[in-house]
Order: sequence, then structure tokens, then C-alpha cells
Amino acid sequence: MNIRMALVGFLATSIAGPIANASPSAGPPVEFAVAKGDGTIFYPTRALRYGDIFTITAHHLNEYNRLMVVPCRPSCEKPDFVLAYPLQFGLQHLRVPVSGHYYFWLERDQIGGPGVPWRYGWRRQPLPVLDRQQSPDHFFATFDHGTTLAIHSVDVHPVPEIAHPDH
Repeated sequence: MNIRMALVGFLATSIAGPIANASPSAGPPVEFAVAKGDGTIFYPTRALRYGDIFTITAHHLNEYNRLMVVPCRPSCEKPDFVLAYPLQFGLQHLRVPVSGHYYFWLERDQIGGPGVPWRYGWRRQPLPVLDRQQSPDHFFATFDHGTTLAIHSVDVHPVPEIAHPDH
């Protein structure tokens, strides 16, 4: 009886230990890159899945800031829609709405100056990434006027590969 109890205790600790120490992210880490042809665009280097969760932390925001999120469906050149997430100081959450590849950029509304004309004299200006740092599942970017944006993977899963039957 004591041997059975010891064996159950050993099995419980050997199984529970790795589960308790497991990272909340599943699959390979989500790494980001900055587009070579346009320094305002950054993107995950792998596809994301519906329901993946990221935390976004923004500091030193100026005027009205939005994180623009573009799912590349059906293509990245002409996406179906663009999601605009108004940013506030501190921590926010982003849940991926559609599986696939994505582009991101930080946009600021301002009166006058450079940018895309908008309503009532406002202009929308995408901000270039001036500096970036990253580690597995964490991307930190610096923009002008000390604005920073950190994206951390909380719960992400790889998009399963689709089997293509031979024709």
C-alpha cells in the first residue's frame, strides 16, 4: 500500500510540475518584424489564429493614437477591413478576430502637419518605428516624442497546416 501511495505521489508531482511551469503561450513564439519598404508597418512573422490574445502597453502617447490592425484576407494588398484600436496609457488587450497574417501600425491624429487629410482639418499620420527590441513573445517599439508600444503574447496557438491532397 505504501509503495502504491509513493508511486501515485511521484507520478502526480512529475506530471504537475511541467504543467505548472509551462508558458501560457502555446506553439512557437510570436516574433515581429518591421517592413523593409515601409518603416511604419510591423507584423508577426507567422500567422495568428482567431482568439489569440496579446497585451498592449502604451506610454507617452500624443494627441489621438490608434493601433491599426489589418488582417490580410484575402490579400495584404487589398484587405477586407482595417481594425482601429484606440490606445490609452497602460495595459490593454487585443484578441485576434480572424485567423491569418496581419500588419500593424501606430497612427496619430493631429491638426495640420504631414499625414493623410481627415475630417475637420485633422490629419492621420502613421508613425515610423524608430527603435525596436524583442524577445520571444514580446515586441517593444519606440516612436517619435518618446511614444512606446509593447506587445506581449499571452495566449497564442499556431494556425494548423492545411493538408493539400495531390490532384
